[in-house]
Amino acid sequence: MKNIVPIIIPVYNTPPATLYTTVSYLHRHTRNPVIVVNDGSNRVDTNKVLELIEERGYAEVLKKENSGKIDALHYGLDYAIKKYNPKCVFIQD
Repeated sequence: MKNIVPIIIPVYNTPPATLYTTVSYLHRHTRNPVIVVNDGSNRVDTNKVLELIEERGYAEVLKKENSGKIDALHYGLDYAIKKYNPKCVFIQD
């Protein structure tokens, strides 16, 4: 694929409806890869939605221990650069 623009979404206890709606919308309306970085969410409902998103193939879900939003963004960015070698990245917050 050329002109890939990975979309990185940092997540920490994000309300599940917001998370699911955002990711499923991006999955349906863009051809760009969606990468969700779970920064140690401890909400059960959020984690269930993250499992559903990954299971359905809506996004790649990366998991890490909580260390703050900036660290989660860097973690996702490092992953995107290694996997896709993009010219640019879109970070959604």
